[in-house]
Amino acid sequence: MPIYEKYIGRHRDDFKSLEDAQQNYKLKFDDDFNFAYDVIDVLGTEKPDKLAMVWVSNDEEVKRFTFKDIMLMSNKAANYFKSVGIKKGDRVLFVLKRSYLFWVLTLGLHKIGAVMIPATNMLKAKDYIYRCNVAKIKCVVITGDGDCTQYYDEGEGKYETVEMKMVTKHKAAGEGWIDFEAGFDAASDVWERPTGEDATNVRDIQMIAFSSGTTGYPKIITHDFTYPLGHIMTGVFWHRVVDGGLHFTVSDSGWMKCMWGKFYGQWFGETALFVYDFEKFDGKKILEMIERFKITTFCVPPTMYRFILQNDVKKYDLSSLVHCCTAGEALNPDIFNKWKEATGLEIYEGFGQSETPVCLATLYPWSKPVPGAMGYPVPGLDVHVLDENGNHCQRGTTGEICIRYESTEKHPCGVLTGYNFSEEDTAKAIHDGFYHTGDTAYRDEKGMFRYVGRNDDVIKSSGYRIGPFEIESVLMEHQSVLEVAVTGVPDPIRGFNVKATIVLRHGFQGSEELKKELTGQLLEYAVCREIAAKLGVIYDFDRFFREASPVEYDMTYNRVHPPEDIAKAFISAVGRGKRRLPPSEQAFSGIVAHKIVSVNSKIISLMRRLWHGKKLEYHEIFEVCQGKSDLVATFLATLELVKGKRIRIEGSGENAVVRMIEKNEEEA
Repeated sequence: MPIYEKYIGRHRDDFKSLEDAQQNYKLKFDDDFNFAYDVIDVLGTEKPDKLAMVWVSNDEEVKRFTFKDIMLMSNKAANYFKSVGIKKGDRVLFVLKRSYLFWVLTLGLHKIGAVMIPATNMLKAKDYIYRCNVAKIKCVVITGDGDCTQYYDEGEGKYETVEMKMVTKHKAAGEGWIDFEAGFDAASDVWERPTGEDATNVRDIQMIAFSSGTTGYPKIITHDFTYPLGHIMTGVFWHRVVDGGLHFTVSDSGWMKCMWGKFYGQWFGETALFVYDFEKFDGKKILEMIERFKITTFCVPPTMYRFILQNDVKKYDLSSLVHCCTAGEALNPDIFNKWKEATGLEIYEGFGQSETPVCLATLYPWSKPVPGAMGYPVPGLDVHVLDENGNHCQRGTTGEICIRYESTEKHPCGVLTGYNFSEEDTAKAIHDGFYHTGDTAYRDEKGMFRYVGRNDDVIKSSGYRIGPFEIESVLMEHQSVLEVAVTGVPDPIRGFNVKATIVLRHGFQGSEELKKELTGQLLEYAVCREIAAKLGVIYDFDRFFREASPVEYDMTYNRVHPPEDIAKAFISAVGRGKRRLPPSEQAFSGIVAHKIVSVNSKIISLMRRLWHGKKLEYHEIFEVCQGKSDLVATFLATLELVKGKRIRIEGSGENAVVRMIEKNEEEA
């Protein structure tokens, strides 16, 4: 019997239909449930030789760990942390990329009852200072790779609560740094579960995540010890992991996608995790890994599918794959159809947030995936589309995705307990019996949820609310379009018109004829035809990017802004899902006036390099944008804020480079 059955009372295949599961799926757990003890230690004791993880380094060194290995290593982590003074409730920041230590150390903190905070290796000094101070972090454990420790040390003297800093890979990082692995290796692998006041309760905070807002500092999201239980639905039902199989989700440990895709839910299903610790995303290498290690279940964002599909997928033996999923951005039909043609497998879409487990999904065998549709509410969560007055929206009407939420003391497993340790901030999102996600959608004629955008992402024109994704999906089907981002352009009469910023595929040239062809394609689709009829919208394709070399276009804004401010505008536009640039100078000025500081310093670095005439490789932009094509398009669109400059994109595909040049610079 797989261990998840202990918590839901039956095997996943015992549910006869989605309706059966929605009515009868119930989680049962004790008040002292702790994933590290009640799942990992049980598996480590009862199934000690069962494979838990296959880890592959960037240099293709391979390590295999059983559940017993994970249990004993997490004991060592708990003992070492305790020996240096980490106790229940203390907060520890991890910057560990895709190291296998991330899983072991996280479980070690769970055993103590300390709070884990994951973070990306893209952080710079001010990012560390903010996170450490606002979350009252006691200890940091940072990878020995790259310049992460140096960036942390640039903030030395400004950390208010940090008592110790640790580094991995035995790096000689300088004064004050503790060699984590030296202490870890020497620690005992025997650990007793605490009792009394030292024992954990399901309502204790288990982890903290930071999620950037559209203005201001990144928000703090808190999750309690029921969080892993919410991911039974993610791993066992949506990913449909194979007991004894090997699951591959592509994500760095600094993103919550890691907790979603390769941790709790998958180990509940007793599959092994495949962790590929690469430095640069390469679609060809991903295919090689699936073939070589016989991956059984797979999940990546749509943009990564697109990059994988730039290779000859059919020449790889992917016969071990039985189920594929995607999340993180809306799935376009073009990707769905090409992947199915190449592999014979459909892609099952899901939706959720850093604040939640999977909320909406197409679940095999009960739901058949429909490209562009997120699916239905998953069992265990009561999900609705509500209007601004809290009323239920009729099918076809856009509203906010909301999850029924009784109280922070009695809430759905996996859904956040609060924001910023603030009742006021929490009450802005959790009120009137619902958690308000801030994402908008509508239900189609079958009742499937279709994504529209963030509340602050919808284009409002002549009183109508237009979701960018529907228009983007139609344009993506045209053979000339590689990437597209749809935005609102200020209009004195309508408020906003619709604009599409397009990256053309190699071999296509922006022209008036192509504009007419794309407009004609839009008008073939009912939703776009309806928008055009109601609003008199003229689809504005006034700027084209393309991958072929060389190509330029003029910038249109009236002031020169330093790269820091441009980066702030980009981060503000991206925010928590708002991936489109505020289109007007006025909007941009307003953003800067807010003194936004939630800027990823790596983006500033990229902007500065462009500012000084340096070239960027396309994969650098791709990675800093978390592998999401609409963020890449927004990044490029952001550069329009620089007066007197042009963008030249040279080369094609992942090998393309981007340069910012002067207007009068001669053609190369």
